[in-house]
Amino acid sequence: MEKEFSEKQEKLDEINKELRALVESAEQGYAPAHYNLGYMYTNGLGVSKSYSKSYIHLLIAKSLGTEIEG
Repeated sequence: MEKEFSEKQEKLDEINKELRALVESAEQGYAPAHYNLGYMYTNGLGVSKSYSKSYIHLLIAKSLGTEIEG
């Protein structure tokens, strides 16, 4: 059971590391990172669902030139 917990913790640590890298890319103005964060917040993937945060990231992505359908 301890091994299972350790493996899950390692996976969570990796997800958090990747999420931090995505946020850093967005902070540097990388439009696809904003788009991906918007998608994640819309669907609650790795983050708590937040339509307001999703909207902000998608709006920034669009203003930076990402083509968003819909």
